[in-house]
Amino acid sequence: IDSHYDGSADSLEQLRLNIERSGEIGSIVAGDFKSSMLLVPLLDIDTETGEPLNYGVFGAKLEDIRAKYQNEHIRLHVVGFAKVVGDLIEGLAQVLTFFAVAILIAGLVMFACTRCLRSTLLVLFCSSIAVVWWLGSLPLLGYELAPYTVLVPFLVFAIGMSHGAQTINGYRQDIGRGTHRLIAARYTLRRLFMVGLMALACDAVGFAVL
Repeated sequence: IDSHYDGSADSLEQLRLNIERSGEIGSIVAGDFKSSMLLVPLLDIDTETGEPLNYGVFGAKLEDIRAKYQNEHIRLHVVGFAKVVGDLIEGLAQVLTFFAVAILIAGLVMFACTRCLRSTLLVLFCSSIAVVWWLGSLPLLGYELAPYTVLVPFLVFAIGMSHGAQTINGYRQDIGRGTHRLIAARYTLRRLFMVGLMALACDAVGFAVL
């Protein structure tokens, strides 16, 4: 678009010629000339504040632009990493709701298996503590919980529930055989410790390969 563009028929015709000569048809301009793309590179740092780019606020501003200019004749589509992250941040409330529902369902299943409220609450508490520790250790190590990794707390909690269920099941089996409760706890730990350690080692090797 040159500096003489004024929206007239001649300017539009000149614009069409410029587009045809640019070689961008099919790339950032549609073949039927009815749509075009604005490609905007983003900086990771807000140059005004020096802080990392807030994708949640940025996504909301993009939606304000869409609401301002989109109508029955003009449609705006926003794509890219920043928009995806902004949408994920906007949906975090729903994710937390799903997390609460998952905790409730896991607790009910655990109670149905153990028929012991204290054991169920203990496993839920320990699994939740693991999630809290994990979330607290991230900033200490210089990392942040990105929207793409928001499902990791679900995995940590699920693994904690799984290991807790295995521990309680092994403990109950030993108690059923007449073993003293302290000895039963030791036996259960010995049986599961090496298996769990090998599983963690395999996970570490797998992630290292990736």
